[in-house]
Amino acid sequence: MSRERINVSLTEQGLEILDRERETMGLSRSAMFEVLLRFWVRDQPVVAQVGAADDVAAPEKPRRRKKGKASR
Repeated sequence: MSRERINVSLTEQGLEILDRERETMGLSRSAMFEVLLRFWVRDQPVVAQVGAADDVAAPEKPRRRKKGKASR
């Protein structure tokens, strides 16, 4: 694909264009999907990332096993 932004809706025509570009670059479909996903994520507004750290729960501490009579 050229460096200029190509705005293509995911219609049948859009999918055909993407498939031709993928073949031109010699990429598999999964590799092309990864490239498109990276560009999509990169172009998302930063606002969506604000507070993301608050949503992540702290990892649970491993539970300690109670010692039985055999381990004494």
